[in-house]
Amino acid sequence: MDTTEVIVIGAGIAGLRCALALAEAGRDVVVVEAGSRVGGRQRTDRVDGFLLLEPFLAGVIADDTGTTSDAFVRLLVRMFVLGRPGLPADGIQALPHQLARRVTDAGGRIRLSHRASRIDRASGRMRVEIDGAGPVIAETVVVAVSPDAVSNLIDVSRPRTRGLQTWWFDASAAPPSSAAVHVDGRRSGPVVNTVAMSHTVATYAPPGKHLVQATCLLSETRAPDEPQVRRHLEEIWGSRAGDWSVLRRDDIPHALPAQAAPLRVASPTRIAEGVFVAGDHRDTASIQGALVSGKRAARAVLSP
Repeated sequence: MDTTEVIVIGAGIAGLRCALALAEAGRDVVVVEAGSRVGGRQRTDRVDGFLLLEPFLAGVIADDTGTTSDAFVRLLVRMFVLGRPGLPADGIQALPHQLARRVTDAGGRIRLSHRASRIDRASGRMRVEIDGAGPVIAETVVVAVSPDAVSNLIDVSRPRTRGLQTWWFDASAAPPSSAAVHVDGRRSGPVVNTVAMSHTVATYAPPGKHLVQATCLLSETRAPDEPQVRRHLEEIWGSRAGDWSVLRRDDIPHALPAQAAPLRVASPTRIAEGVFVAGDHRDTASIQGALVSGKRAARAVLSP
């Protein structure tokens, strides 16, 4: 049986940011992660020399129904106008990898392939059961798992989420040289945005090739197929899109927390005695929201 001061469940952006703040404050922290690598939804895979980013980055709001909070949309627009959008050279997973290194450098411990299945309170301490391993005992638990899994561990309502489907194409024939995100204002097909990723970061594709991403909305009633996507891409990019090879399709049913009106920017962090929660579903549906939520949770843990 292992003991520590704080257990952080989930090694996504929010969990790692929380663990970093706690470790830097001198707390003994253990991060347990069900997956085999850090990052949660922020993941990059290498396929035939191409770097694929998860669709969490590309979808932005994942909504074409008009039910997303106007305040949230204006907040996103302000970020794009005032900031300078970009991509890490090694893919979006470079961010959680950097956070994870800082956590371990500060004395925190990260345990991958450790799925937390249950949280109990006994004798004034928290007990986290780990599938296939012994429990971890701590004074405090921070639950920083994905929105579709959070209610499995603590007594909170399951957040509403939106799904995304992202297609990755090997474009041997170069698409137009623009690195801008392309959208179809007519909404004449399933693609909500598409971009030549390798025009922004050349290392995302092998020499002489090009990586094109296309994102569609995904729901229980909407799952675009390849012919629909290809027809729409040919309208957006031109006839050359018909010859592109599919590298992979990612279907992420819970890609983003829904941001319905009226917008509630920050939800409570403390759930019960010794139990806290963090994640973009507790703040804004963005990488920034995950970072802010993780730091808020750490501050709450450290408060007397």
